[in-house]
Amino acid sequence: MADLARAVEVRERAVRQLVFALAEVNRAGVVESLEGLPLDVQLAVAHGWTAAEQAMLLDAGDVLASMPATTALWQQGRLSWSVVRDLVGQLRRFGRDLRAGVDERIGASDELIGVMDPERFAWAVAEAIDELRGATVKEREEDADAASTFLWVQMGLDGRSKVYGELDAPDTAVVLNGLDRQVEADERTAEQEETARPTRHGRRRTRAKRRGRALVGLCADRLAGRTAAGRRVDAKPLMVVHVPLDRISTTAAGRLEVAVDGALPRLSARTVEALARDADVRAVVMDGARPLTVTRRLRADVVPEDTRLAVQARDMGARDPGGRTSVPSSEVHHLTPGLHHPDRLACVSKRGHLRLIHRHGWSGHVDTTSGWITWSRGDRQIVTVPWGTQLNRV
Repeated sequence: MADLARAVEVRERAVRQLVFALAEVNRAGVVESLEGLPLDVQLAVAHGWTAAEQAMLLDAGDVLASMPATTALWQQGRLSWSVVRDLVGQLRRFGRDLRAGVDERIGASDELIGVMDPERFAWAVAEAIDELRGATVKEREEDADAASTFLWVQMGLDGRSKVYGELDAPDTAVVLNGLDRQVEADERTAEQEETARPTRHGRRRTRAKRRGRALVGLCADRLAGRTAAGRRVDAKPLMVVHVPLDRISTTAAGRLEVAVDGALPRLSARTVEALARDADVRAVVMDGARPLTVTRRLRADVVPEDTRLAVQARDMGARDPGGRTSVPSSEVHHLTPGLHHPDRLACVSKRGHLRLIHRHGWSGHVDTTSGWITWSRGDRQIVTVPWGTQLNRV
């Protein structure tokens, strides 16, 4: 472990020196005058760098030139190269003014640095970018996403087909929620008919395969034209939208729950209003890190549905150390056995639930003000912040 820690430290220091040296050489323009080659060509010929590697390291110097607070945090070792590289990837196509605005928010969020894991930090930066760019740009992007929705099917010579498509965030939620609901129905039917069997390899089908079968089932049901009761019903999709009262804005008025691991899509105020008209939406209104309304039922054999929804809305994904699964793919863990109050529950990944909590004995405590969860094992502590935690506004 000591050798690994030293190697990581050496690598971080070397990358910092490399980025700043490249930035200085690039600004001076000395390579082309001395070698007769542009800097990128020199790096490829003399050092064997790919175009992607050249672009990332050179762009890092350019982006950080207008971000003094972020540069200082990286030099202090409080931000890793992995985090800086992701930040550069998000900001490289924007101008200095927007970069400076994001840098101010990073500088004002000192208490979050070192606490937010890389995925949550990247999400916070993306939200800051959206907000600084303004509502008009966000709405234009949502319109373009909706207009670009498509489904493409190519038949193969063997009779099988390949399906590919693109969906915007609301359509993705409708499709995945519908497929997962169909998967649950198919599994219940199989159990009732006592026909559930393992595959030829003795393993349960993957989620992707179960969703594939569910898609076929949904289309078959639709072609039948009627429900089991004989009525034709066009049901509205059920979606859960998180509405943060304390940080609401025209570009980020809500977040949409989608069964895909990672950051939840941000929705503009216009889209949240449209969903309220066109879909069955369960809105969870948040005041900071806490749901405004929770159930009064504190003890029961099963976590009540409204309590589960409140906990999922607060956490917006797995909160165990390193947990990255989405809300539908996560499990609700009792931090205090038997208590079903949201302050005593947390969303965790299936892997973390089994391996970290039950096998290795990590225990968690929720800070009811910030929503942060402190996980403890012996003398060691790890803090995880809610998905969607934003950088402080200046």
